[in-house]
Amino acid sequence: RLDKVMPAITAKAVETIQTQSKTPEPFFLLFATTSPHSPIVPQPAFQGISEAGPYGDYIAQTDGAVGQVVAALKAAGVYENTLLVVSSDNGPAPFMRELIRSQQHHPSGPLRGLKRDLLEGGHRVPFIASWPQGGVSGGRRIDATLSLTDLFATIAGIVGVPLEEGIAEDSLDILPTLRANVSVRKELVYHAANGTTGLRQGQWAYL
Repeated sequence: RLDKVMPAITAKAVETIQTQSKTPEPFFLLFATTSPHSPIVPQPAFQGISEAGPYGDYIAQTDGAVGQVVAALKAAGVYENTLLVVSSDNGPAPFMRELIRSQQHHPSGPLRGLKRDLLEGGHRVPFIASWPQGGVSGGRRIDATLSLTDLFATIAGIVGVPLEEGIAEDSLDILPTLRANVSVRKELVYHAANGTTGLRQGQWAYL
């Protein structure tokens, strides 16, 4: 059943943390949730909990899944020394727009744009990071430009693996940004589904 997928992969993520935290080596876990992609299938425990319809309930279930991951890290004693990142790969999907709006919710806030286009609402997404022992603390807002591609060089730097020439050329080590809001990335080139490109520099965007 489709509604069993999210709980199953959440349980697998928790199991992986429990197993890998017992070894002395650092470990990497990519937890790619099925939500909030369709099918929208919140489990009974989350149905009606959000007062924002099934889509809102599924988001609440996603929040619960992240909570289970955090709880597993704390129970294993590795939370303080774990770089935890919660983010998304794109803005709201066009086919979900009317459903979301019907619940008086505006996922991109005042920004224009949806998934697959160049406007900021299509690609500006939440990026939440925590690593207490590494100097990345919660409760601070970072205004610098980041890209998910930067995680490659950042993680390589943390674990002390030098990147050979030609490897992850578009990736930057943004640890100074996460620690002290120091801008590392000065520009960002991105593209829409139709192949058109955009250039972001500071508060300016050239489409």
